[in-house]
Amino acid sequence: MTDDFVLSRMKLHNYYLYKGDVTIDFSNKDASKNLFLFVFPNGGGKTSLYHAIKWGFYGNKFKYYKENKEMKPVNMINTYADENGEGFFVEIEFFVNGDKYRLRRTCKVPHTGADLVELTTPKETLIDIEAKEMLDTIIPSDYGKFFMFDGRDLTSLAEAQDDRGQVDGILKLLGLSSVQAAKDKLKNVKTQYEGILEQFRNSNSIQSKATEEYNAQCQIEKGIEVELENNQRETEGVSAEIATLRADINGAKEVKKLTDERASIMLERQTAVAHRDAALEELNSSRKLIHMCLLKDECARIIADNEQELKKLEEVTGLDENSLKGLELSKHIIDNSLTLCPACHQKITAVTYEDIQHILEENDKKLEARRQNNQKIKEYATNKKFFEDLLRRNYEGAYKTLIRYELSCNKIAEYDRKIEEIDKLIKRSGVERVEVWSDNLIVKEKRLTKLQSDKLDIERRKTAAIRKKDAAYTQMKRETFGDSRMQPIVNRIGFCNGLIQKLDETISISIARMRGEILKVSNEFFKDMTNKPEIYDHLEYIKDESYLMTIVKKDGKTVPQGSTGELQIVTMSFLMALSKCSGRTTPIVMDTPTTNLDLIHSQGIERSLKSIPNQVLFLAQPAESTDHFVDGVKDIIAKKFETVHDANDNAIIQEVSI
Repeated sequence: MTDDFVLSRMKLHNYYLYKGDVTIDFSNKDASKNLFLFVFPNGGGKTSLYHAIKWGFYGNKFKYYKENKEMKPVNMINTYADENGEGFFVEIEFFVNGDKYRLRRTCKVPHTGADLVELTTPKETLIDIEAKEMLDTIIPSDYGKFFMFDGRDLTSLAEAQDDRGQVDGILKLLGLSSVQAAKDKLKNVKTQYEGILEQFRNSNSIQSKATEEYNAQCQIEKGIEVELENNQRETEGVSAEIATLRADINGAKEVKKLTDERASIMLERQTAVAHRDAALEELNSSRKLIHMCLLKDECARIIADNEQELKKLEEVTGLDENSLKGLELSKHIIDNSLTLCPACHQKITAVTYEDIQHILEENDKKLEARRQNNQKIKEYATNKKFFEDLLRRNYEGAYKTLIRYELSCNKIAEYDRKIEEIDKLIKRSGVERVEVWSDNLIVKEKRLTKLQSDKLDIERRKTAAIRKKDAAYTQMKRETFGDSRMQPIVNRIGFCNGLIQKLDETISISIARMRGEILKVSNEFFKDMTNKPEIYDHLEYIKDESYLMTIVKKDGKTVPQGSTGELQIVTMSFLMALSKCSGRTTPIVMDTPTTNLDLIHSQGIERSLKSIPNQVLFLAQPAESTDHFVDGVKDIIAKKFETVHDANDNAIIQEVSI
């Protein structure tokens, strides 16, 4: 990667919200103005532009997300262009140390993700594989990891500073990875020579004590290397266990929120139980009525059935209540052998008597039928009246009471389910095990301290073993000087040992110096950005092998777990320092880096932007680009852009006056 890198122009064609050609001019006559401000509202094409820049340089080396959903190439093409069967491309023009380059990445078949890269250099035009290889030397993907980010990436980058792959990427940015690669190659060459030398020694009849001593020292060194590897593995394991224990302890402390939530639900449950019991009491006092309400249609059917049965019985007897009384009176007259009609007091003749007798016989039959069906008639009449009375009652109140009872029961069941879930969370949180975890944490921290001490002792023994091995090697070299086959190999091994030792020293010194410089500059940025200067004192590394930092208060205590905003500020401080210490001026792309930050933190970032020489593309929401912010960085704003949309919601980028 080179020292001087600036963007001059960018063209988007059918990329996401940008239909057709949309061009952005980065030309700038005033070299002191390095900030290009893009103020887009939500949905205005801000993330699309951020992805376009990153995709243009790196293609599918990175994953792209919009609202936590991964974007595939099929999602990147403009909707209307896709309907017309068109492809999309991103074209970027830039200068490297004054030489002009033009990059175009085209995606003609979005659903496959295949792209074609064309890179025009001052000397030639490269296509696809050659273009991608050349591009990787100009702006490698490790740069994109750290200097093309959105606000959400800052939190993940804070954790990634402890990742081995990210640490290697940092070494590349600092120019130390090539030295490490050279050292590894030398080790491989040395191993090959040692194998050849071993073959020579085995075939050589002269086995001196110096050779045996050299072999012994080589074995000792290998054993010490194994000890170091074991120490490193155990250190990593114990560190992981400590992190887990701290997370468990912090998680268990959150159980109070769950307990308060459970108490609130219990109060609501008690209210629901009271409502249910009140409804149940009303239901118990009118249970038969409730059943009849539920059986309203059945009641109507029963009434109709009883009416029908009563009609049938009246048809069988042919008597109503009045007729029945008359028949009973006539029967009484005949039975007592009266000869006078009780009604007209006329003498009853034989003929009349026979007629009356015939009528009474018929009536006897009717009376007998009546007597036989009298019980049923009473039952049907009683049933009909009972169910008619029920239907006349107001069943709606009881029905509403039943609904209220069921709703209360459902609420109680839902509250019981929530309480059960919270009880499970409380149990799973292990709150009862916090004391055990705390004790275990103390043990693990002591073990980690012991391992770190052991590592220093092992490294001292390794240094002593190397000295003894070198002395044995010198003696062996002296005693095998006359062997024409072995001497060149021995010389080469000695040369490799010397170079490896020098490279080790170079790497150790360089890493220590650069880590110290990065920490120093990170502290400068952090002190300028923090919103708690009266509480926070400085940043320091958590481990010797990584770039993960923590905040140290003025009382000497560390901040165990900062807020999201504090993590972003620590990470931003580190990234600014990494950019400054790397000595490179490749553009930095920031997508909404201050969204989750308060005013003081945002003002700190404003000041930090003024202290770096890199071209900065700052993609912001209107809430981030306040008048106060613009006034704060006005001295370094080269251009400001806004976006408008056509009738089809396609975005158009326009330069506006500052």
